[in-house]
Amino acid sequence: MSTEVIMPDLGATESVSTLLRWFVSEGQAVKQGQPIFEAESDKATIEIVASVDGVLGRILAEPGSIVPAGERVAWILQPGEQMADEGPAAAPSNKEVPRFPPSSTSERPGARSTRRVVATPLARKISLREHLDLTRIRGTGPMGRIIRADVLDALEVRRPEPERPLSAALPIAGTRGVIARRMAESAHTTAPVTLTCQAEATALAAARESLATRLGEAASYNLLLALIAAQCLLDHPSLNASLGPQGIVEHAEVSIGVAVDAERGLVVPVLRDVPRRSITDLAADLEELVRKARAGELTRDEMSGGTFTITNLGQFRVDSFTPIINMPECAVLGVGRIHPSPVVRSGKLAISTTVALSLTFDHRLVDGAPAARFLTAIAEYVEQPTLVFALRSERQPA
Repeated sequence: MSTEVIMPDLGATESVSTLLRWFVSEGQAVKQGQPIFEAESDKATIEIVASVDGVLGRILAEPGSIVPAGERVAWILQPGEQMADEGPAAAPSNKEVPRFPPSSTSERPGARSTRRVVATPLARKISLREHLDLTRIRGTGPMGRIIRADVLDALEVRRPEPERPLSAALPIAGTRGVIARRMAESAHTTAPVTLTCQAEATALAAARESLATRLGEAASYNLLLALIAAQCLLDHPSLNASLGPQGIVEHAEVSIGVAVDAERGLVVPVLRDVPRRSITDLAADLEELVRKARAGELTRDEMSGGTFTITNLGQFRVDSFTPIINMPECAVLGVGRIHPSPVVRSGKLAISTTVALSLTFDHRLVDGAPAARFLTAIAEYVEQPTLVFALRSERQPA
């Protein structure tokens, strides 16, 4: 009896994955547990193994295909079995096949046909994304079924030739595709406003050095910034919020997402329940989350449930920037480099260590004045981080 080969749920933010490559070809024998294809989500790249012994039958998804979790990508057949009536994956053909049915003289320009459409799930997904009318595409699969190749050929017919060739074309898929969609969604859905200020960071640098004697390499600026942000969110709960189906939700738990520049792209693991946990525990947790982020090992749970995000470009020569809100959160804090700069003290010019802070907030959820008070509080704790340690010691041992 034939066995379906299914695209598994790889724990992605979106329930789709990119099929990168096949390790075996149609008609090749496979053993249970043998890797047969490789897939990529926004979390990791994983080899998918055969669930049974047999022969790889029809391949239904080509390398580079974006496949929803749970969709069939191939069959594993037993000896003597024939191929099921699934259309082949897109493949080159020397025979020219018309992709569009001839126009009817009775059909009005722009009118949709009412004929029944039979198409694969992947063909439907692509046509929906590209706003294609499937009734105007002729299928080349079994019994006229529309397959992925038909839709892609229709797109080529519709798209005009570029004015000049591009030097390189990189597909937006996998992690990069998820980042692109989420950033575009945030930019077009929220009502973002960015406030900026400069804070003296001499005491912050000293606090990090002090923590380093106790925690070693786990003592980072991001850890200190998470502690500061958590305290400010307790004091300003309107920023520890998100927009839900029933309206604005102020969260009881404060969980801080920390943006990590991993090889596969930007990911945001979450430090959970920051105010109630010890600094030692949080430092170890953050260190492990960063390691897993860079190794592509983060799980869905480790990247969900955040109520506020910090993105730090201080390791680069970036003074300030406009961060994009990590939906559905209310706000995100951008942190620039810590460096010497001129300041005025008591009417005199001096040199001090400073850092630029940028808060982008969703104006649908909170107004400018509360957001400004929150950013001011962040800056004050950056300038006096020992106040955060004192407040934490009142809640639990540090």
